[in-house]
Parts: sequence; C-alpha cells; structure tokens
Amino acid sequence: MFSADHERGEGSRLRQAVHWLGKYVALPVCVGVIIAAVVFFLFTPPGSSDGDDTPAAPSLSTQWLHIHSAIARQGWKIVEKRTADLRGNGEPSTILVLNPPAKSCLNRTPAHSQQVRIYDVEEGRLKQQLAFQPRTLGCPPWEFKFMKVAPLREYGNMPIILGRFSGGDDAFFEELTLPVVIAWSDRTGHYSLRPLLVQPPSLAVVNGYGGDRPLTGFDRTWYEKARKVYGHPVDLGSGVSGYAVEEVALGHSALMGGPVLAGIYRLSAGNAGGRRMISTSILFQQAIWQLTTTPSGDLYAGECTIPGGRVVQAGGSFPTATKLAAYVDLVISGCDEY
Repeated sequence: MFSADHERGEGSRLRQAVHWLGKYVALPVCVGVIIAAVVFFLFTPPGSSDGDDTPAAPSLSTQWLHIHSAIARQGWKIVEKRTADLRGNGEPSTILVLNPPAKSCLNRTPAHSQQVRIYDVEEGRLKQQLAFQPRTLGCPPWEFKFMKVAPLREYGNMPIILGRFSGGDDAFFEELTLPVVIAWSDRTGHYSLRPLLVQPPSLAVVNGYGGDRPLTGFDRTWYEKARKVYGHPVDLGSGVSGYAVEEVALGHSALMGGPVLAGIYRLSAGNAGGRRMISTSILFQQAIWQLTTTPSGDLYAGECTIPGGRVVQAGGSFPTATKLAAYVDLVISGCDEY
C-alpha cells in the first residue's frame, strides 16, 4: 500500500513535469502549428476546401490539347473550326468539323461521313454537347459546310448555325444537299440539329424539252429518278430526316422581308439517247423558300415561293443556287406563280 506522503510526492513531480513541458515544448509546437497553417494557405489551390476533393480545372488550352490528342489518336482530323456565343451566356462555344479515319469511296464502297461537334465551357471545363455524324447512304460520303454562323435578327439575338450536308445516295446519280440548322434551346437545355426543308418539293411536270420533243433516253430515266429521290425525305440517322436538293444557298429578299433559301434541282442528264450520243439541254428547276419559325420557335424553310417550280434550260453555263440567291427578287418578281 502507498502512503499519503508518497502520493503527495508523486503529484508534485507530475506538476513539475507538466510545467517543464509547457515551458520548453508548448511554444515550439504553437509556432509549428502557425507555420503549417501559413503553408497550407499559400499553397492550397484556389477552390479547394475541407470536404471538397474536386480538383481544380486545368487551363482551357491544356484541355484543348487533350481533346486534340484524343481526336488524332482515333484517326480523325479537324478540317474546320468556328467559335460563337451560341448559348448567349458570354462563353464562346466551339464548333468542329472532323474528317473520319477513312473517307474515300473505293469501288463505291460506302465511307464514313464527316462529324460535327460542339464544345461548351461550363465552370471552366470543356464539355462536348453535340456530336452528329450522318449514317452512310452511298458515295461520296456526307460532308458538312457552313452557310452562316450568326444571329438572324428575325429569330432572336443568339447565333445559330445554318449549314448543309452534301453527299451521295445510291438511288441517284447526282450529289444531294440537305440544309440544316443547329441551335441551342433554353427550353430543352441542349442543342438540336434539324433539317430546314420539312416539306416535299412541288416538282414541275416535264413531258419534253418544249414543243413536241418528249424526254427520251437517259433524260427520261434521270427525270423519273429525280422525282422519286427529291420527293422522299433523306434520313441521316438520329432522327434527322428532311428533303434534299442538288444545290442550296442562303440569300435575302427585300420583297419577302427576310432571309431565304435558294435551291436548284437537276431534272435531266443532257443526253436524250438514241443510236448516237445526242446532247440536249439540261433541265433545272429553281426554288425559293422563306425562312420562318414554328409556334415553338424552331426555324425551318416554309412553303416554296414558286409553287410548281420554274424550269430553266441550260447549255454551257449551268444555273447555281448562289447566283439564284443573289438575284432572288428578280426571279420572284418575274414569276407568274408568285
């Protein structure tokens, strides 16, 4: 058993030990704690905090470097790049057009089409919001071209993308063009890619070249296929299905008070056939559509301005959609059907 004096002696020695630790150890420990706190404050990345283990976003240039490297590793190639504030939030969106790894058609073997991608910046990070690649219908593969990336004052302040996919269809001899619009929707919270031509064309009935000369030979075959192909929607996959033309261009009409699409349909081949190769004039149909919107605000090309079409004959100089778009009001004002 321990005596009371022994217990008092042990307690005295314990108090002396605590006093010594407080005098010679506590001060350095406090200093060390202060130094550790200062180091933590200076070298902790901005945005980091207790309970938040999300790493800070790399710089946009570093993120783009990673994206470009991934695209190259997959065999894709960026052929065009545009930027625009497509969402109206002050952050530029980036639109990429990419060539697939295998693009050429050998012996009419179907090849992969180009892809359109859109990247947005969200909280300092690049996010892929859209990736669309048409399914292959034939040769040549479908390629995307920009017509306009800008706001259309008639349809709001945010820029939209007006473009066209051009490619082949095994059912037809000529390359087809499908005009599309790509736009951000605040209502749905994502981008949509939609065809602009949502109604079948009113193709003219052509029985001959004028007078008593009927369509014959390859001209007749071409005309019959053209009516069938142009009169049915082209399906690019992923719910994108619309009507195609041979050529399309964007223009502006003072008479119609806004932007228009000008289109060209080729209706004959320039070969009437027979014992010899008989060269004939090629028949084209012109078309003009006013851009308008659905009740929900979706942009599309309305009814053709020239119902029934306007057929022109061409010799050495073929009509083009670009030229038609430049002189659209002259064509409209001179057309009886307007």
